[in-house]
Amino acid sequence: MFPKHFTPPSHTAFQALQRFSLVSEWLYNRPITWDRSTWQPKITPREKLAIWCFLSLIVVSFATYAVFILLRQLVSYQKDPDVSIVVGIFIILGSSGFTVAVSILLTETFKIDEFHVMLTFLRKFQALSAQPSDLFGLFLHGFILAIITPPLTGCTLPILAPKMDPTYLWFRNVSLISNRLKIILRSTVLCISILHACSELFGFAIIATNAILTLNVCLNGGKIGDMRAKFVTNSQIISNLRRYRQLQIFSSVVNLVLSYILPVGVSLTFLCMVLMGYFLIKMTHMVPYTVTFCLSSVFATLLVGGVAILPRMANIGANSAHFLRYWKLQRVSRYLSRELKSFRCLRLDLGHFGYMKKASKILKNGSSLTILSGGTLKKFSSPFLTGNVKKLYEHHPAGGRDEPVATIDEAWFRVDDHNGTRSICCALWRSCTN
Repeated sequence: MFPKHFTPPSHTAFQALQRFSLVSEWLYNRPITWDRSTWQPKITPREKLAIWCFLSLIVVSFATYAVFILLRQLVSYQKDPDVSIVVGIFIILGSSGFTVAVSILLTETFKIDEFHVMLTFLRKFQALSAQPSDLFGLFLHGFILAIITPPLTGCTLPILAPKMDPTYLWFRNVSLISNRLKIILRSTVLCISILHACSELFGFAIIATNAILTLNVCLNGGKIGDMRAKFVTNSQIISNLRRYRQLQIFSSVVNLVLSYILPVGVSLTFLCMVLMGYFLIKMTHMVPYTVTFCLSSVFATLLVGGVAILPRMANIGANSAHFLRYWKLQRVSRYLSRELKSFRCLRLDLGHFGYMKKASKILKNGSSLTILSGGTLKKFSSPFLTGNVKKLYEHHPAGGRDEPVATIDEAWFRVDDHNGTRSICCALWRSCTN
């Protein structure tokens, strides 16, 4: 029984970042650490990053070897008999996760100044905008357990299923050491590499989520807070425009940091979710229960995170446009009017492929439909996934006829309205189930 006046501890998104940093920095030093008294980020000297560099080399080596095995299996005429379909799925999942982790490691190495500036802006705007203690903040706190659960699961895999993890291919031809020592070495390598990769992946996910939430909260606060007032003073206009200029700089730095991580992470996360969905439906009886539990937890985390974060990423552009539209309708001086014209809408770039907008929700809807329709391998052999692109047809109620819109690749990016999104998703569903 809880006490009568029990109040749960605060669990905002930024507090999730603080508590995650406490756990990760307790293990070893990171390129950027947080001052415990002021919670300001600071760059760690290189001489204190020996453990971090060593673990990063292990992660890079593991990712390179996994990609090499995949390419060798695709190119070679005679396949390796030890690489079964379960081992192949594990190799694809491992190479995808470690590839995203490598992109984060390279960003922290070569863009450390931009990363530090982003965290400094994040701390500043977090003090200006109050974040609620909601379920999403509690969900981000669950990432702290992700540092512990996957490494422990990876440790047990060489013991419970010796021929299923990719490290078996490393030591199968080594005859100088005993089998027990091989299992110990394999468990150690898996534990260390997965620990470092998960700390980088989930830590950066919390940082990126805080940046997205901060942009939305600041844009909504500057617009809605002044709409309640009957009159708007010049000081209010100037303070809001100054904040928007700071948000422009902050969003530019965020785009620089996410320029390589976001496109790699979104594409490989989609691939991993498809494979994990098929694995959890068809192959759970072939692996230990610990692996099934870990994969189901990661799958649920990725699904909930995608559903919760992608709309917030797309709302940044809409909130920015509403912010500028509201202040352009106010009576301001010529100087402030010229300043407003120089402002541009904020957006999150998907690398060199475009930027997030509301029409990009079709990516989330199409991904969900593809995952739901992936119960068997037959459903994955549709023309959409094999490359034989069909013509899509969109119904026009006024004309009463069906007309071809575009190929599925073109329609994926061209449809901007909700009706079009619904029709394209229905076409995706039909093409995947036929």
